[in-house]
Amino acid sequence: PYYYAPLGSTLTILAAHAPEDAPDATDEDIDECTTRLGGPFASGVSVNERCRIMSDVEQSSALYYNTEDVYTFDYKQNVLLFDEYVLDVGFTKVPLAHHLDGQPLSFFAKQVRPGKPARYAYSYEIWHEALLAAAAERTPIGAHWDVDDFDNDDDIDHAAAA
Repeated sequence: PYYYAPLGSTLTILAAHAPEDAPDATDEDIDECTTRLGGPFASGVSVNERCRIMSDVEQSSALYYNTEDVYTFDYKQNVLLFDEYVLDVGFTKVPLAHHLDGQPLSFFAKQVRPGKPARYAYSYEIWHEALLAAAAERTPIGAHWDVDDFDNDDDIDHAAAA
């Protein structure tokens, strides 16, 4: 199963700062700060308004993340319980290990640009000991990954990567 969503519309907190003003990333309480994004954010907007704007394809396609500012993202949520590896939907807890069949949860952000190859901004997996019994069956240790299966970026030298 998978779920795709625009990055800016799914965050609990989004903050953009000049490097000298960036908050400590380990700080528990980072405030929403989107004025540096400009455009509709220039005078400051609420979290709900930011989510609405960034969920709109027409408005969000005009936005971009530059390389000069420091961006701090936070997903404060209480549905995915990583310590138990369950999805808590209120009336029951769904065991993720069983439903993911030995595969870890995967989180990533991908930059998609018209006419250009997509690029990953980040990609990471959330593992739990409950996955280990089935994990070896899914991707045996030392298994060869065919690089051509992931051929979506013309900038990669696949011969060198293999």
